[in-house]
Formats: sequence, structure tokens, C-alpha cells
Amino acid sequence: MIDWTQYSSPVTNGMTNDVSGGNLFVLSGPLQYFATVTASQEAAGYPALRLADRGVSLPWRSTGISGVTITLEFPSAVKAVGVALLRTNLTSAATVLWQVSSDGATWSAATPGLVFNIAGGRAYRVYAPGATGKFHRLTITTTVGSYIEVGEVYLAGGFWPGPGLTLADTVQP
Repeated sequence: MIDWTQYSSPVTNGMTNDVSGGNLFVLSGPLQYFATVTASQEAAGYPALRLADRGVSLPWRSTGISGVTITLEFPSAVKAVGVALLRTNLTSAATVLWQVSSDGATWSAATPGLVFNIAGGRAYRVYAPGATGKFHRLTITTTVGSYIEVGEVYLAGGFWPGPGLTLADTVQP
């Protein structure tokens, strides 16, 4: 299991977490280099691989608005304390369910009873104790628009990069 809580140098994106007022520490390396990202729908020209390309200018887009899933598959179980969808077209009419699984078949809620914060082109959930799994799945449903668009998906887990390392050192394959 990759234990992201051991890292001490934060990379923040400026989102507050509605619990402590602190920042959500996002990990830009692990998704791109260690996870396979898939989506249940992909509009032509907007593939799921864009969800982890470390940029929001080229988004992923769905073909519908109900029950759309984004799945992250890691080589081994990872523990995350938060998740963020950046540069989205989601409004408060949307719901996001974050689930984890060890086998990709049996899923459990990563944040039982907690809802995602959706505002200003971002959807995020901070503080998810025990959100550990080889698979992390986000199911998104909305009643607004004709598609869902997301510029980037990040998992968060403490701080990144590790002590004495730079971001470039930690994101090498």
C-alpha cells in the first residue's frame, strides 16, 4: 500500500476543506504514474486519460449526466483522505459518490454520510478516514446540462513530495 500520509512538503491547490479551514493537499504524481483511469462514458475527442494528465485545459467529457463513473485502478491499495475534481461544469444539483474496492467488484462508500462540496468549478471531499483500496470510483449524477466535464481528478493523502525530495523526484515512473 502506498501510504501518502508520510510525506511532509505540501502542494496545495487553495481549496478549503470545510472542517478545519485548511488546504486540501493534492497529489499530482500518483494518478499519472501509478493509476489507470477509466470512465464509463467518453465523448468523442474527450478521453478519460485527460483526467490524469496534470492539466485542466484539456478536459474529459461524458456523453450523459446520470450515473457516470470514473474509476482509478492502482497496482496496490492506496489510502486517500480526500478527492478533488477540478475545472468541472458541476453545480449544486450534482451528486458525487466516492467508493473504494479491493477487487473492483465489491464496493464500499469512502465517505459514508458525507457529501461533496461543489462550488466554483470544483467538487471535492476532504477527510475520508479509511478510504483505502486498489480501486477508487467516483459516480457522478446531475440534473443540469447534457454532459459532465472534468479537467482533472486528484486523490489527496497528507503531503507530497517526501522529505528531501522535489516534486520531480517523486513523480518519476
